[in-house]
This record gives sequence, C-alpha cells and structure tokens, in this order.
Amino acid sequence: MRKVWAVIRREFVERVRRKWFWVMALLGPLFFGAIVFLPSLMMRGGGVKHIAVVDGTTQGLGERVTTLLDRAATPDSHRVFHAVRVPAGARVIDSLTAEVGAKRLEGFLILTDALVDSGRAEYQASNVSSFTAIETIERSLTQIVFATRLERAGVNPALVTRARLPVALAT
Repeated sequence: MRKVWAVIRREFVERVRRKWFWVMALLGPLFFGAIVFLPSLMMRGGGVKHIAVVDGTTQGLGERVTTLLDRAATPDSHRVFHAVRVPAGARVIDSLTAEVGAKRLEGFLILTDALVDSGRAEYQASNVSSFTAIETIERSLTQIVFATRLERAGVNPALVTRARLPVALAT
C-alpha cells in the first residue's frame, strides 16, 4: 500500500508542476461559468427591436399581428418590439433586407394568407438568436391564427378565451 501512495504522490506532483495544470485550473471554471451564463444573456436580446410586418394578407391579419406585436411585453413588463406594417409589393423584401443590412431595422416578418391554414410565417433578421423575440413572435402568431380559425369555424373567440383562463393553485 505504501508503494501505491508513493506512485500517486509522485504523479500528482508531476502534474501540479506543469504550467498547463494551473492554466486549466484557472480557466476551467471560467469556461463552465460562460456555458451557464451565456444562454441567459442571449435570451434577453436587449432593448426594443424595430421590425416590419410585411402584410401579404387580404383579411386584415397583418394589421392584427402588427398591433399585437407592438403591444407585446416580456413577463417583467419590458416592451419587445416596435412593429410597423408594410403592405406587400414588388421589391419590398429587397428594400427591407437592405434596411436590415444597414442596421436601421432589426428584422421583418412576412405574412401571407396561407398562415392560417399552414401555420407558417417567415422572420428574417440580422440576429435570430434572441429567444425572447422569437418566442414573442410565435406566441403572437399562434394566438391570432387560433382566433382566426375559431372565427372561420363559427366559434366566438372571446368565449374560448374566457374558457381558457388559467387555474391559480394556492398551496
């Protein structure tokens, strides 16, 4: 047993004497700290994002989406977007892409009448890593598409909204 401890001690001393042991001993915790905190920093997304909603719809869907996004806020009551509705037309996408490239606009959301049926829309932005922004857009689109589908089926969306009120569980 004495020989085993002598080998362990010798190996430990050899490792500790090397410069890379100390470098990694200091940088390792910093690296793992970055892994833990970087995702939360990326989720914030920072400030109000100026976006355009390219409205290629015929039923006023784009106007409703723009209004909802403009009023959207995070749970801590910070405004997420300043949304502006832009009618779809020739070369609108090209000009908005140029605005995004010049950093005068964060991004743009493209809406068509197929949104209600397919549930698909397109968001183009200079930085799509803001989880808060993406989640806000998806939640807003889901809410409006859900209400539109109910209206088409003859169901009053206000009635469904009241029926979907969450239950508050006191413990």
